[in-house]
Amino acid sequence: MKKNMITMKKLVLATAIGCMSLGAVASNALETIDADISISLSGQYATVVVRDWNLTANAPATIKVLNKAGKTVYEETVSSEEQHAKRYNFSQMEPGKYTLTLESKTGELRKPFTVGLDGSVREDKSEIYRSFTPVVVRLKSEPTSVHVAFNNVAATSLKLAVLSTGGDVLYSEEVLGQQDYNKKINLKELRPGQYTIALYNDDYSYYKEVNNY
Repeated sequence: MKKNMITMKKLVLATAIGCMSLGAVASNALETIDADISISLSGQYATVVVRDWNLTANAPATIKVLNKAGKTVYEETVSSEEQHAKRYNFSQMEPGKYTLTLESKTGELRKPFTVGLDGSVREDKSEIYRSFTPVVVRLKSEPTSVHVAFNNVAATSLKLAVLSTGGDVLYSEEVLGQQDYNKKINLKELRPGQYTIALYNDDYSYYKEVNNY
């Protein structure tokens, strides 16, 4: 409890630094939540921006930050305005995974994010990869080739690499977001032995050991 109170205190101080308000714009046609929660980088640290439109119709609204265990470490009631935007700097929070939530009488929006050891904040997109599994198959007809196929389900790129047993990168290429990949990787230039096909970015990692005869 004491630890959470310290975290909350730090967060309150951080939010006070970057608060901003927008002028009112009529949005009477909106009857349900129409909000945007985004995370943008700024130097070493990052800022989380929450925008909620038509709060008058959806009030009361509450912004919360939940830790990995689902406990609230920060909570704020949002005033009933036509527009609201507030800048949150979470770089002083303890490293780990969090979820930013916006709750109102019409529903709830959730945006996972992480705080790094260096205080850097970024959106946590690991949930996108929960059911993502690439196909890595040794070809019997071509013993020195490996067939790799997948569809990059995220908007961020993935790095595909061939690693030695010592972890050295022997080959690598970048697969852009929302791209299909279907290719044979030829290992014939490498010595016989065991290698690793790696596919990874900040939110996902996959490793498959293959033998090169």
